[in-house]
Amino acid sequence: MRAIILAAGMGTRLQPITLNTPKSLIKIEEETLIERQIRFLRERGVEEIIVITGYLAEKFEFLKKNIK
Repeated sequence: MRAIILAAGMGTRLQPITLNTPKSLIKIEEETLIERQIRFLRERGVEEIIVITGYLAEKFEFLKKNIK
């Protein structure tokens, strides 16, 4: 099974928190929102996850190394 996570928005309604951090990278209890989404999908058998980024896309690079 495959999934697509849309993480390209600027999160303007969460400013000033999202001025330097994409909404998907906000941490809640030591886990970013996107890590939580990926964990949730993996627990349900999703094998391939595509993350669509835009705003501050370079900040998502850690996902390539840390999450397989």
